[in-house]
Amino acid sequence: LNLSGSISISVWVTIDADVFNTGAGEKDYYIVDKLKFLPLGFVEGYALYIKRAPGGDNTVRLRGVFGYGDASVDGKPIFQVTTQTQIQAGGARPLTPNTPYNIVVTYGRKAGVSGNGRLRTYIYDAAGNGGIINSSTRNVSANGTFVPASTENFIIGNASFSGAGPGIKEYHGKIDEVSIWDTELTSVDVAALSDWNVNGNLNNYSKSSNLQGWYRMGENATFTLGKWKLRSATSPGDPNLELEGEGVAFGDRISPGLIGPP
Repeated sequence: LNLSGSISISVWVTIDADVFNTGAGEKDYYIVDKLKFLPLGFVEGYALYIKRAPGGDNTVRLRGVFGYGDASVDGKPIFQVTTQTQIQAGGARPLTPNTPYNIVVTYGRKAGVSGNGRLRTYIYDAAGNGGIINSSTRNVSANGTFVPASTENFIIGNASFSGAGPGIKEYHGKIDEVSIWDTELTSVDVAALSDWNVNGNLNNYSKSSNLQGWYRMGENATFTLGKWKLRSATSPGDPNLELEGEGVAFGDRISPGLIGPP
């Protein structure tokens, strides 16, 4: 899943109540991770996660991050581009614990006001309270190049353990129907994909040729010798898209998430 052009990440999640406890200190909860952290603040790859800010800030932010070199946002040099939405009570898009949401973050390589790139976040409330919204849009103001993290593992439910990365950042909540696309999904696409009763089989969707990985978190899964193996519904027989994990967190044991090859 080393994508180097436009990218979209779609997931269905619930969020545990403790994620919203802003008094508990700073913490990151990774849903999807394929980031590589380099010296001097550079980042390669992509990720979708929730960040609970340090004390005093009192925010909980949904973030999509894409490694991006030689560009700027608002006239300032950057090493990554990030779209973020405040999801705590009183935020721009407050979310409710233990409620299913479809979250989609997109990066359009040639999109945006200046044609240098655009990031968007969409949130769909499966309970129908507000429907789908375009919760965040960010335009890249100078030309740059997205850099894939070709040596890093693709991980669901945690973050990379290697290098100068963020370490153990286990997600708290449920994750389902993770899909990775090599295109910028539009608002029309996102609305269609959120209608699971109609478009639940992504292999039959009109943009299925752009679907690079689809993890259903139940189907195409096996448990052998204490380890889960999860295969992409796009190509169940492709070992390059197979993820493996040690199971769920229990007590003080930390799950590494479901980890695939670089």
